[in-house]
Amino acid sequence: MDYREYTEVVCDYLEQISDIMLEIEREINTLYVCSPDDISLAVEKINEYRVYTDEIFEEIYKICDQDDTGNLRKAVKAVCDRKDIDDEFSEVYEAGQEVNAVAHRIVKLIPRVSDRLTRQKEKTLQEIKQNNGSQSAHASKYYSAVNDERDNYHFSRKSRSI
Repeated sequence: MDYREYTEVVCDYLEQISDIMLEIEREINTLYVCSPDDISLAVEKINEYRVYTDEIFEEIYKICDQDDTGNLRKAVKAVCDRKDIDDEFSEVYEAGQEVNAVAHRIVKLIPRVSDRLTRQKEKTLQEIKQNNGSQSAHASKYYSAVNDERDNYHFSRKSRSI
C-alpha cells in the first residue's frame, strides 16, 4: 500500500470517528436535559460509541505502524503544527483536527453534565430520605424496629438452644 492509499483509508476512518463523536456530543447534551430514567440509556449509548471509536483507532494505528517515517501517525494525532506535516499527509492532518475539535467540545461539556448529574443524584437521595422517613413508609417501620434500643435483644451463647 502506498502513502496515497494509506491516507485515503485513514481519512475514511477519521471521518467515521468524527461522525461517531458528533453522536457522543449529542448524547452528552441529552444527559444535560433528559429525565433521570433516561440517564442510564444515554450513558450506555456513549459507552457503545466509545468502544466503536477505540476499535477504529486500533485499525488506524495498525496502518500507521506500516509507515516507517512516522509521519502518518503524527498527522493522525494532529498535535503538531501543520507545517510539520508533509503535504501528502495534509488530508489526514485536517481530518485529525476535526476529530480533535469535536473531542475538545465534548471535554468542555463534561463538567456541566457532571454538575447536573450530581444535583440530580442529591435530589433523588433527598426524595428517598423524605419518602422513607414518612410514617406510612414500610422502610421507616423496619428501620425504627431495628434501631430501637429498648427492643434490642441479644442472645448470648449460653441462652441459645437448638
